[in-house]
Amino acid sequence: MVSDRFYATVRALSLPFLQAWIRLHVHGLENLPAQGALLMVANHTSYLDPALLGRASPRKVHFFIKRSVWRQRGMTWFFRGMDSIPTSGDPADTSGLRVGLRHLAAGSVVGVFPEGGRTTDGKPGPAKTGVALLAARTGCPVVAVGITGAFLSLPTGSMIPRPRRVDVRFGEPFTLAPGRGREELEAAVMLMQRQVAALLEPPLQSWSAGS
Repeated sequence: MVSDRFYATVRALSLPFLQAWIRLHVHGLENLPAQGALLMVANHTSYLDPALLGRASPRKVHFFIKRSVWRQRGMTWFFRGMDSIPTSGDPADTSGLRVGLRHLAAGSVVGVFPEGGRTTDGKPGPAKTGVALLAARTGCPVVAVGITGAFLSLPTGSMIPRPRRVDVRFGEPFTLAPGRGREELEAAVMLMQRQVAALLEPPLQSWSAGS
């Protein structure tokens, strides 16, 4: 597919920059299933995070992205080429969720930042429960990802990444108990975020669930 070739090209071109300038270090690759549906959940503190996670993962990742960012002038072609999933963040708008479910049903990898956007201070923010629906409806394995150092390299308000070491750590796969009620989804999100927090250095407290 054209999008697969585009994704592979962008990933290859990013390698020198992410390894030499930012000094990307990847841990826990042995935890990633080589095939089959997989949901990756990660902390989000910098615009670098999707590039870092996409480069670290040997498998193509379909990332959720805010529709407002997707529609930025001159960028839609890029996000479409990367097979990203536009979403409004509105709980009533399930179009993004449906696309994510289709990718998982096809045995692909879907990447989610449960906070729904990057935090502005490098610390965890409230997580949205919608991400738990992806795992609850498919029963697919979930891998938590901790990204450390990205905020120091490209904090809020910066345009050019600074040379910093960034570590991407993949946790062991786990599955969520079935259940789609509000309390069950909140519990599932909290579990995801505890898994992410355990992979951060220094360890951070888990996120609080949001709407």
